Amino acid sequence: LNQHLEAQSAEKGSGAFVVEEHASIPDVLLVRVVDQSLTVHPGPSQIIVDTMCGAAVLRGSDVFAPGVIGADIALRAGTMVSVWADLEGRCLRGATAVYTGRKQFLGNGEALLDRAALFKHDSKIRGVAVAMTRPVYSSPRFHTLPEDLFFPQNLPSILTGHVLSPREGELVLDMCAAPGGKTTHIA
Repeated sequence: LNQHLEAQSAEKGSGAFVVEEHASIPDVLLVRVVDQSLTVHPGPSQIIVDTMCGAAVLRGSDVFAPGVIGADIALRAGTMVSVWADLEGRCLRGATAVYTGRKQFLGNGEALLDRAALFKHDSKIRGVAVAMTRPVYSSPRFHTLPEDLFFPQNLPSILTGHVLSPREGELVLDMCAAPGGKTTHIA
C-alpha cells in the first residue's frame, strides 16, 4: 500500500499520503488526504459538475464527462479550468452562464474535451473531461490497488458490519449487494 501511495504522491506532486490504523476499529486503515486548499485558487474558466462527480474528485478521480453539467461557452480542449460542484442540483445541463448557485470549489485541471463534444445532443459522451492537475484535496486513486490485497471502502460502509455485529449461525441478507463490499466485510 505504501509503495502504491508513494508512487501516486510523486505523480501528483503532492505531499506524502499518510496511512494509519483507525483508533477504535482495528480492521480499518485510514489514508489521510493532502490539504492543498490554501495554495489552490480558482481561475476564470469554470466547469460545473454534479455532486456525485464532485465526490469522486474529492476521492482522487479526474472529472468524467457524464458528470459535467455546465461549462464556459468558449471551453476548448487544452484549456485550464476550475472545477466546481453544484451543491443544490440546480445547474441546468449545458449551462453556459457563470453558475451563481451554491457550489464548492474542487480544484483546477486541464480540459480534455471541448464544449461541443461535452454537450452533443446525439450521443452519450464518455471518458475523462478534465484531468485534475491541482485538486483542493489531493487524494490517492484506489482503483489501481491489487484487488486480491485491498478492498477500499468508505467508513460508513465499513461501520455497517460492525453495527450489525452478526453472530455465527445467523443469516444475513444484503438487499443492496453490488459489488458486495459490505457483505464481504461482514463475512
